[in-house]
Amino acid sequence: MGLISFSLPHAQSPQPQFTDGPHLNLKGNPSQWLSDDQRLPLEEIEETVSDSASDTVPFPSSAVNEDVRLDKEIRSEAGFEGIVGRSSTLRQVLRLIETVATGDSTVLLLGETGTGKELVARAIHNRSPRKERNFVKLNCAAIPTGLLESELFGHERGAFTGAIGQKIGRLELADQGSLFLDEIGDIPLELQPKLLRVLQEREFERLGSTRTKKVDVRVVAATHCDLEGMIVEKLFRSDLYYRLNVFPISIPPLRERPEDIPLLAQYFTQQAARKMNKTIDTIPCDTMDALTQYSWPGNIRELENDRTRGDSVSRRGVTRPHPRPSYSHCARTES
Repeated sequence: MGLISFSLPHAQSPQPQFTDGPHLNLKGNPSQWLSDDQRLPLEEIEETVSDSASDTVPFPSSAVNEDVRLDKEIRSEAGFEGIVGRSSTLRQVLRLIETVATGDSTVLLLGETGTGKELVARAIHNRSPRKERNFVKLNCAAIPTGLLESELFGHERGAFTGAIGQKIGRLELADQGSLFLDEIGDIPLELQPKLLRVLQEREFERLGSTRTKKVDVRVVAATHCDLEGMIVEKLFRSDLYYRLNVFPISIPPLRERPEDIPLLAQYFTQQAARKMNKTIDTIPCDTMDALTQYSWPGNIRELENDRTRGDSVSRRGVTRPHPRPSYSHCARTES
């Protein structure tokens, strides 16, 4: 059985490379497993920048230098704020992160479940002037409706049955920092006007209190829902949508960036191996073929779980396919 790794610095194809040997080692920088045409031509870009002063048409050197810096960063072992990938669609997302992070606009992240919206939200915070302050998360779908208002705005003692003490809400905790509202499409209609007021006026009251509190917080919201469709069905307020949709970023599903699957598979394989105190050196080529052909409806989260299961049954440093009946049953394309 053929085996594969990612330590080829001069691969000629974005697909796995086979050799006459029994295996290739899973060592080195994950970004080295890339074809030359996937890399930004750094030397050519830098040469163009140095020669641009003599050109008759001014060259946007600042933009090129930004591309050079971004390319070097996503080649690094840590990637761009932990975001792994080299595809052109992902690069576009990373550039949008760079653009919006330095400002204070509200950001709306759109994408399927498991595409890494929280990671993008954290990257925006970490590259913003608020990075030294709190990054507070709230999953609007994970908290019962009756408790969501208290979680978001806080409450005073005796505000409702069971409120035995004062509680500071996520908004106050995120003051001067960033608040990430995941699954914003699940926020109840009765709470939406209160959130709209926060976005417009930067003020709110705790439950059971008449005292208005001011707050300085940047809101990053995320959803997998079609908010515009929900507006038509009167499940989401249009005025709240327009307040949230100041700077939208669409995060592509994994099936639209298949060239990133080998890098992600290597990354998750090595992460899982360290947690299990194992040494995983190789990924069988048939396993990698199956990974790249599968459509991944669960996106990156599903791939991570797959590699964890594969590492758990690995033997002699070779990661195995996860215990599904057959990869062929799953290797489908979206209609």
